[in-house]
Amino acid sequence: MILGILAVLLSFVPFLNIGLWPLAVLAIVFGGIALAKKHPGRGMAIAGLVTALASIVVFFLMYGGAAATSAL
Repeated sequence: MILGILAVLLSFVPFLNIGLWPLAVLAIVFGGIALAKKHPGRGMAIAGLVTALASIVVFFLMYGGAAATSAL
């Protein structure tokens, strides 16, 4: 979950959000591993997955918006 939160925070900072890819990928991998195990704390794993996926979506929205405005 910590990697997902860091990825979300970095996704809002221009030029630093390129560094979110390793964090987001690791958050997705570790969240998947945690969900596969039958230990308590599945909510934390789901929260990590959601935050990592949200950071990737924000990244694409920011760069998509920048590309759309520069094409005018």
